[in-house]
Amino acid sequence: MLPNASGTNGAGGRSLPPSQVGFLVLVGSVVLLVILAVLAYFLWSCIVLFSSLPAMGEGCNGESPIWMFSFISVCFFGFSIASGSGKDMEGNVGLVGYFLLASSIALTIWGLAIWISMTGSCRSIFERKYPSLLLLFDLDVVLLSMQAVLIVLLVLCGALFLGLVGSTWNRADEARRFLTAGEYNDIPDQPAHEA
Repeated sequence: MLPNASGTNGAGGRSLPPSQVGFLVLVGSVVLLVILAVLAYFLWSCIVLFSSLPAMGEGCNGESPIWMFSFISVCFFGFSIASGSGKDMEGNVGLVGYFLLASSIALTIWGLAIWISMTGSCRSIFERKYPSLLLLFDLDVVLLSMQAVLIVLLVLCGALFLGLVGSTWNRADEARRFLTAGEYNDIPDQPAHEA
């Protein structure tokens, strides 16, 4: 039962310490701000994309398709948030999760390729005519790059953790077999843990 305004749960129970209440308020505020920031990003992105629709016909858009990239990346962010990171009910990564991983890396590479290959004259055209679209494009490339780096780091940390845990378990099994099979068995038997 949640505590009421007086700090008790209404049934004469104990109250939460002020430090826990403060921490819960802080966490709730941060979560609310993140949700509002994501909603504001999607709303702003939709407004920018619809207001800069004529940018698809620009002369340098074939060279730098930033409108199409921004549209696809906004749809990708929305899909990845709506899919809950691609995990199923048991917490296992399914086909959607692998699709999100591959799409994230592919979008990052495509965005960086567009950003690097964009000429100065094309960039100045977008700065003059569609500055919000150029800002959205830059923001999308930076966010996707950060996401790709985090994914790679998580995969590497997971592989490192699994390698360390696996090698530790193997060494513990070898030591247990050595100690129980030979003459050095002076460690008292420990009761078996029931599963």
